[in-house]
This record gives sequence, structure tokens and C-alpha cells, in this order.
Amino acid sequence: MRTSSSLSTNGTPPTRLLDAEDAGEAVQRLRQRSSAVDFGQGDFIFHQGQGAAGVYELCSGTVKVFKTTDEGGVHIVRLVQPGQLLGHHAVLGRAPHGATAEALAHVRTRFIPRDDFVAVLRQAPNLSLRLLRALSSQVRGHEHQLLSLSQHTVAQRVADTLLTLEARHGRDADGAVALSLSRQDLASHVGAATETTVRTLTDLKTRNLIRTSGRRIWLRDRKRLRRMLSGPARA
Repeated sequence: MRTSSSLSTNGTPPTRLLDAEDAGEAVQRLRQRSSAVDFGQGDFIFHQGQGAAGVYELCSGTVKVFKTTDEGGVHIVRLVQPGQLLGHHAVLGRAPHGATAEALAHVRTRFIPRDDFVAVLRQAPNLSLRLLRALSSQVRGHEHQLLSLSQHTVAQRVADTLLTLEARHGRDADGAVALSLSRQDLASHVGAATETTVRTLTDLKTRNLIRTSGRRIWLRDRKRLRRMLSGPARA
């Protein structure tokens, strides 16, 4: 299966859009009109092509947003973290969902009906501006990833992805990257075949840069992993 990704490769934590102090009243109105919805691991929050009934604010857990091609390929658009929104692209674009959202573990969300979300944005320019900035940041992340796919080796992209995942999701009690992805999902982030990604992980283990156990990954030498990113790109 062919996989690719538009993961932003910087380690900056995402902005919690609905924690905006300068849009507090608008945020309160949104939350008053919202309802709590939980999803279990592997549950789909919405499907590609489905009509958008509203927007979800992710409160806990991680959600994978991905596109499926006609050929059966999977393209991971992004990993959504607590404080970020889901479904707003479709609501703002008055279009069906352009991707599928799947819970990677148990997640809690707050669902905001479409008309309520749009009505509050019209009345709250500060919140609307923050949303535009968040969308702009996503576009920059996609542009960065396209450049990475064209200029960097698979090993460089694996190192970049592992460093980014640890920076954004932290480490668990044992020191491993807190978000453990399947090898197929990791390959989707890297933009390479699963087999190639597995071989690259094996090479990084041999070089004592990482340690693995099942799906879990420990970064043993972050300095050398970062140094890989400034090394020669592929021709």
C-alpha cells in the first residue's frame, strides 16, 4: 500500500484554539452549545465524503486524519492533539469531509453544531483571526513536508518524524515516545513504503540511535538524530 504524509515536522506544540483569552466570551458561547462525545480506539469520528454536521474540539487523546485514494493508498494528513479542532475545514468550506478521522486511543471530544460554530465566528473577529492563523500554520506545515519529501532521504525523514513526535507528545513513564504508532502509520508520516521504513528503523537501532520494543520507540541519541537533518540531502 502506498503511503504519504503532510505532517508538519517542527516540534512546536499546536495552539489550543479554544483557549484564546482574547476570545473568551466567544469560546464560552461555543462550549455552551457543544456536547461531550467519546470515541473508542479505532472508532471513526467522520468519514471522507461524509457531510459535515459540525466541528469537534479534541479534549483528550490523539486522532489520525487521513485520505484514501482510489488506488487504495493512505495519506495521513495530520495527527490532531488536544485543543485542536476536527471538521472545521469542511464546515468553513461548505463541503463534505475531505478526509477520515480515526481515534488512535480512547478520545473525548466536544461537538459543536455547524450553524452554531459559524454564527459565533461571525460575531467574534478575534476567534476568527486565530482560526485563520491556525489554518495558515497547517498550510505551511504541508509545504514544509512536500519540500522534505522531494529533498530528504528516508532516513532523514524518519529521524525528523521521531524527533517531532517526541517533541509534540512527550515521553511515557519508561522514556519511550508517548505516541506509539504502527509501522504502517509511521511509514505514512515518512512518505515511504512500510518495508523501507522498517529497514531504516533497523539501521538506526544498529547505529544505537534508537531502541524499539514492539510499537514503542526510545530515542537514545537525539543529538546525532538532529545532526542527520543537516546532513547531505538526496540528489
